Amino acid sequence: MGLSMAYAGSARSDLLDIISPIIVDSDNSTELQAIASLAIGMIYCGSCDQDAAESITQILLEKDEKDLEHSFTRIFALGLGLLFLGKQSLVDTSIEVIKSMLPNKNMADFVCLVMETCAYAGSGNVLSIQKLLHLCAEHKQDEQESIHQIAAVLGVALIAFGEDIGEEMALRTMNHFL
Repeated sequence: MGLSMAYAGSARSDLLDIISPIIVDSDNSTELQAIASLAIGMIYCGSCDQDAAESITQILLEKDEKDLEHSFTRIFALGLGLLFLGKQSLVDTSIEVIKSMLPNKNMADFVCLVMETCAYAGSGNVLSIQKLLHLCAEHKQDEQESIHQIAAVLGVALIAFGEDIGEEMALRTMNHFL
């Protein structure tokens, strides 16, 4: 984490060479792999680097169904999302890859939503906000089915904070939900 904070946004390939083996080594704990994924996301923040994305995606695809339910697997999604921070539609291809390859639909939905939210952060994109608000309004019984709603609520705030009108609209809508 120290390296990721010191070199945030630098996209240094030597750091990817150092940190990637930590992620892909299945002998490491999920916690360690997740923190290493977050470190790569911070170092390659907004770069859309495919090598960095592949190292994080590879371990998600190798995880068992039971391992994907671990709370730290959500950090993998944030690591991927940071790679596309502010890049808007450039995230679309990677989202389609995750949707098609990740066997756990709930986790795939969550990862894709976090990636999309990070990509549109601060943009004030009305269509993205409407999509997220629709997800927030869904009624799910099972906690595993509703995990993407966590990302949707945070996503509304993250996307809307770029403009005053969108911010006010998001606050009003969240008050209605409450």
